[in-house]
Amino acid sequence: MEVSRGFGYQVIWVDGDDETEEIMRRSGWFVVVVGMAVWMGCTGEPGLTGDQGDSVLVESEAASPEACPHGGTTLIFGYDRQGDGVIDEVVTSHDVCDGGPGDRGPEGSDGRELLVETSTAAQNLCPAGGTRILMGYDNNGDGAIDEVQAQYTICSGEAGEDGTPLLVASELADEEDCPGGGLSLIFGYDTDGDDEIDDVVSTEVICDGVDGQPLLVEEQGCLEGLRLVFGYDTDGDGELDETVHVADYCEVEAPSVVFFADGNEGENAIEAGLVELASQGRIELSVPASRSEMNDEIEAGDHDVVVFLAQNVQFSGTEVGRLIDWVEDGGRLIAVNWTANSLLAEALESDYAGGTDQGEASFVDGRFFQGLPVPLVLTNPGWSNAFARDLEPAGDGVSVCAFGNGTSCAVLGNEERTLHLGFLGDTVDVTHGPQMVRNFLTVLMRAPDGE
Repeated sequence: MEVSRGFGYQVIWVDGDDETEEIMRRSGWFVVVVGMAVWMGCTGEPGLTGDQGDSVLVESEAASPEACPHGGTTLIFGYDRQGDGVIDEVVTSHDVCDGGPGDRGPEGSDGRELLVETSTAAQNLCPAGGTRILMGYDNNGDGAIDEVQAQYTICSGEAGEDGTPLLVASELADEEDCPGGGLSLIFGYDTDGDDEIDDVVSTEVICDGVDGQPLLVEEQGCLEGLRLVFGYDTDGDGELDETVHVADYCEVEAPSVVFFADGNEGENAIEAGLVELASQGRIELSVPASRSEMNDEIEAGDHDVVVFLAQNVQFSGTEVGRLIDWVEDGGRLIAVNWTANSLLAEALESDYAGGTDQGEASFVDGRFFQGLPVPLVLTNPGWSNAFARDLEPAGDGVSVCAFGNGTSCAVLGNEERTLHLGFLGDTVDVTHGPQMVRNFLTVLMRAPDGE
């Protein structure tokens, strides 16, 4: 048995015919990304911060034909002694092989290679450190992501008092569970300090491909985090038919959102963002065809978030009353109101500061500017009236965005369940819509449910 130590965790390997175990102890998240598989361990009770040690790295390369006749990946574990990001001392390696060829299927169109890139998270997003993960396509074959499909920021936890360490052990999966081979990941606690799992809390099994049946991975139903479904395409239609495993690391479930904008002069970035998130399965979206249908859906109360943009016609007294009732009943609301209705602003714990039509908006809360340029450029797409209104927080409201003149361009209120925007949805570059809206919804959905 060989014991290796790294920054904030330790790794124990048992070679030969014995059970191979990988045990990691961290004060934050544990993430291993290989190809399309993402394995994560949840944060355990915090432990003492250890001394700085050598970094343990994981590298991957194409497996040799002798080890994997049909192709595969070799995972190499070792130390970075020189701090240059490259393994200098190999500890062990593991081959993950592809399944053998099956029957020839119909010829398909050219595909694109999906890549995963990681980098250090920004300090303002993760004060205790963390990792930024990008997933996307390499369209020109240069080995770099050209088209980002998803991105995640996973932050480490702050150092705390002595606690029970969460351990992760790996062993070869049973043949009954994985006929083609694979790994079993065991999550649990070391309750007596002997660096062995005494209290198992969960087990994840990741199988290699089976001959003739490609193993597929689908991401399902999370606004933030991952829910990965592993399974087989049994009929060759390219879709997952038989689920064999679900790795559920969902942080924010996909919310139900109802959206209405009463007019646009240009393409609405908020609407485009919602449509894109719905196509990714990150939200369930309803877009009523008329203002009256929107009011009916709000009154029915069947959605998690209401997004109502009054960009062309002012809110009626009935609509304002309905939205105020929605907020007071604990609902989540994102609203724009170009006519500066003071009653609705008061319900959103904000007020109007008097100025209009600022050209730049800078989110000052890290949860809102993640993945966005600072500042956002605002452009009037053709409105004859105001396309932006200066705001200021009122009551317990908090400004999370600043116009160039220092006034607020967005106020977060009602225990972070409401967001009052000072700019119209069609004033922002539409390419920023998906990330901007995802940031909005993530903050609101993390807020505690209202009464």
